[in-house]
Amino acid sequence: MTLRRNRLQSLRQGVTSALDSLGLADDVAAHDGWLDPVALARALDGDDPVLLRAAVELSESGPQHAALPADGWWLLVAADHVRCVPFRGGELVESAVTGVVVNHSEELCCDSAKCDQHKRVTGLWLELDQAPSRLLLGEGLGDDGAALVAVARELARRLGVEAEGTAQDAAAESPPLGREPLGSPLPAGLLARWSLRREGPLFVLRDHASHGSREVAMREWLMTLGFFGGFGAAWYGCWASWQASNWEHTAIFAAIGGVFTFFTVAMAAIARHSGKYRANSEARMSLLRDRMVVSPWHDRDGAVAVAAGGGRFGGAIPLAELDRIHVVEQGAGYSLRCDTAHGPMEVGVLEDEAQAARWTSVLERWTTMVAHASLVLLMIGCGSTTPVTQPSIATARATAMATAAPMVTASATPAPQPMPVKNPIIADDYAAAAAEGKASGRAVFVEVWAPWCHTCLSMKNFVLPDPAVAALAARVVFSTIDSDRPDNAAFMGRYEVNTWPTLFVIDPQDDAVLGLWQGAASVEELRDFVNDAVDARDAKLAPGGPLALMIEAKRAHAAGSWTVAGEHYRRAAKLAPGSWSRLSEARAGAQYVEYKQGHWNRCATMGAAQVASIEGAAVPADYAWVLLFCASKLGPEDRPLQVQATAAAIAKLKEHTDNPPADASVDDRSDALSIYSGALMRIGDRVGARRATLRQVALLEAAAAKAPGPKEAATFDYARMGAYLELGRGQDAVALLSRRSEQLPDAYEPRARLAQALISLGRLDEALEPLDAAIAKSYGPRRLRYFAMKADLQAKRGDRRAAIEIRQALLKAHQELPEAVRNHPRWKALAIKTGKQLKASGVSPQ
Repeated sequence: MTLRRNRLQSLRQGVTSALDSLGLADDVAAHDGWLDPVALARALDGDDPVLLRAAVELSESGPQHAALPADGWWLLVAADHVRCVPFRGGELVESAVTGVVVNHSEELCCDSAKCDQHKRVTGLWLELDQAPSRLLLGEGLGDDGAALVAVARELARRLGVEAEGTAQDAAAESPPLGREPLGSPLPAGLLARWSLRREGPLFVLRDHASHGSREVAMREWLMTLGFFGGFGAAWYGCWASWQASNWEHTAIFAAIGGVFTFFTVAMAAIARHSGKYRANSEARMSLLRDRMVVSPWHDRDGAVAVAAGGGRFGGAIPLAELDRIHVVEQGAGYSLRCDTAHGPMEVGVLEDEAQAARWTSVLERWTTMVAHASLVLLMIGCGSTTPVTQPSIATARATAMATAAPMVTASATPAPQPMPVKNPIIADDYAAAAAEGKASGRAVFVEVWAPWCHTCLSMKNFVLPDPAVAALAARVVFSTIDSDRPDNAAFMGRYEVNTWPTLFVIDPQDDAVLGLWQGAASVEELRDFVNDAVDARDAKLAPGGPLALMIEAKRAHAAGSWTVAGEHYRRAAKLAPGSWSRLSEARAGAQYVEYKQGHWNRCATMGAAQVASIEGAAVPADYAWVLLFCASKLGPEDRPLQVQATAAAIAKLKEHTDNPPADASVDDRSDALSIYSGALMRIGDRVGARRATLRQVALLEAAAAKAPGPKEAATFDYARMGAYLELGRGQDAVALLSRRSEQLPDAYEPRARLAQALISLGRLDEALEPLDAAIAKSYGPRRLRYFAMKADLQAKRGDRRAAIEIRQALLKAHQELPEAVRNHPRWKALAIKTGKQLKASGVSPQ
């Protein structure tokens, strides 16, 4: 204990000396890119000097020992340069910064031969023109990687240098304001003692008040000598007994000698390792991908001494058996304790409560991020939990135990199986469908879809073939319209389509809209929608009744007459009884009109009041998304309404995702979880957002595994890609889409998504080939999207000439589209944007 106190005092004196050379006191706020990159990014978003701690590269200690960490440096970041000083004091260095570099890598999630999951690791390096020439400012997993990209941009802005590698993280186009910092920055004197660093596959918590294993090397050599004495005595007794032909004693002494031989060799190896371990700190806790190791002395490879009951002096346990990390007052200090299923494990004693509290929150967050994905599912659970910013691990574990059975079965709901189509569907020929409708007296059902629309594929593969839908062929002629095909330009020019899919029921006698449905519909919803529309045509409706008003609202909606549509939707909802099956549809239509007209306050007010009452398989999630969007557009003067609307939308999404309707498709549930995850990120609940995304991944993977073929499984590819990228598992997205491109050789969509995934991972050159293939196989306005995507890709690669040529090709392709498609606001806006980009490059768009 006296030695430890001396080490702590020595550390404090060294840090005080180092900070004094920078003109700072040891109580100045200091930052660390591993602990809280969001706080560091915000501190750099200004002009005041910022003090942060950096690490040097690991040094190799020989073939028998792992790379050893050394003390880092303090950096004081000014306007155009940095001042550096060694961690425990030394010569001050004034250095110019030559570069800020962000690197991304994909690493295997674990060492299991059966595991093909990956984690994305982001590192931030500062390159200087004087020694130390290269310093590591932080490493992160998942969202923390995006935060480090924001740190890199702020550093580059301050220091007037280029930030390399920041374009590789599309998620960090804006600073990471999605969550708040973990707390106020610690004073440098308190930050100095403990650090969390990456060492190979581990994240290691180090105590800089100790020199680690060297402190016990002498004691271990003495123990080795003691064992050697026993070794000599035992084998001498064995020899003497053998000489006396006392075979019983010979056997006993030989057994004892074998034991002493083993302990002598083992302790000698440990002592030898301790003497060579030259790190100026002790590894107190190591976070592996599936377990936590609390080390009472030195070994970073997992072999720790458990010297007392309950693991008080160290041990290794699976992360799934970690209950919580918390602070316990202990004498004059505070103990950082890990409560586990096997008892408490003490990481160390800290002298300040604020320091202990900070490390509690940091370690809870890192245990969740480091964990193998399957263990995260076990820890977090797939059931409902109350979203909190920093949930305790005990709560997560209790939830996992309570929901262990449903997680294996119910959380991965079996995918609905496609059924044989029992009614003929007329594809891409509305005139033929209308002629058949006139001849038979039936209405015409039209699904406007596109090959790139995952909800369209879900409707096409899992809803329209259902026998309950096929039975409607007696009342309607079924037809589909691919919105991208030039042959369908006349239909697209006549009817307003802003959402894919959009479903119409049309009277073929005058082409009037009888019903309109935007987005996904369950089998039950689709059946009711079609029956109501046809009933409205066949019945004599009372003027001004809810159903008549809905018909008028749908006609105005289909024509883009938003004011008229909104009035009819509102009147229909007001006049209808609470039991009316289309009440939620009417309310959603009224809210959508406010959204389309940019009436953010009215949209948020209406939505906050009604969202709790919205019902249906997909309508509640869509309604909540529109409400969240409108709330995000409110100004500071409407802050109370914004908070109220956001909370109401999140509450609805939680209810809807925890208890999805029985008729909700996998795609409906996936979309709802994606919207829920994004909403939680918006309020800073990163842990809750990750839970929702993990639930989404489990749902989609189970559905894809049970799909009858790759064409049906591709329904879920877009959502899986987005979820994988959100979780930092970009390589999984690449593998999925590469495989799908081989399985569906004529499809452009998997190739375009593959390019998108590669771009998000910074693998720009690799993205060119699949993107070119997508352009070659695509048609209509979708090709414009891919031209724009490739132009941006070439610009990121620095090929300005290629970017210009592609943008010119985009404008040419736009002019070749049919007039009705060319003048659609979406494609017209893209052409205008491209023209402006060409002008900015000094090229005429003509």
